[in-house]
Formats: sequence, C-alpha cells, structure tokens
Amino acid sequence: MHKLFARKLGRLIRWAEKNGIHVELIEVFRTAEEQAAYYAAGKSTKDGVHNLSKHQLGRAADLVVFKGGMPVWERCKEYEQLGAIWKQWGGRWGGDWQSLNDIYHFEV
Repeated sequence: MHKLFARKLGRLIRWAEKNGIHVELIEVFRTAEEQAAYYAAGKSTKDGVHNLSKHQLGRAADLVVFKGGMPVWERCKEYEQLGAIWKQWGGRWGGDWQSLNDIYHFEV
C-alpha cells in the first residue's frame, strides 16, 4: 500500500470513529483478475490490464458505514461527511463521480 495513502486512510478511519461514524474497511488491494471482474460487471471503469485502478496501485480503499451493526449500502449523511473530510485532505471520493457513483471509494 502506498505510504501516504495508508496514513491518510488511517486518519480518516480515526476521524470517523471519533465523530460517531462506524466504518469497516472492505477492500484495498485488487489483483488484475479481481479488477477485470469488477470491470466486466460494470462496477469499474478500469479493466485492470490496460487501465489500472487505484486499488491495484495501493492508492484506494472501500469503506462501508455501519449503523446498528448493519452495513449501509445507500448514500447517507455519514458517507457525505466522510467524502467531504477526505476531499479537504486532498483525496478523491467516488461519491462525486457521475459515471460510477461509488460512495464507498476513497483514493489519492
């Protein structure tokens, strides 16, 4: 994992917990095969071979918000808050993307 990204991600997770947002890291690194499967399923714009994803480069992670012990898979204020603070720290948030609205995705 890219060191700068790892530090920022740890900082985001600590910020979330400190602010009452419970998150769980669901995915960081992807192999070319895993990325190709996401691409084939329409869950990514990167094919994993000709266009590498930030996950393959160690510069992205997917976080899911939990409420009442259950994962939240739809957009909510907690994702918005995480995305806003992540962008303040210089990152990119998948919840802003038009082509693939990926509220779980945080990258540098």
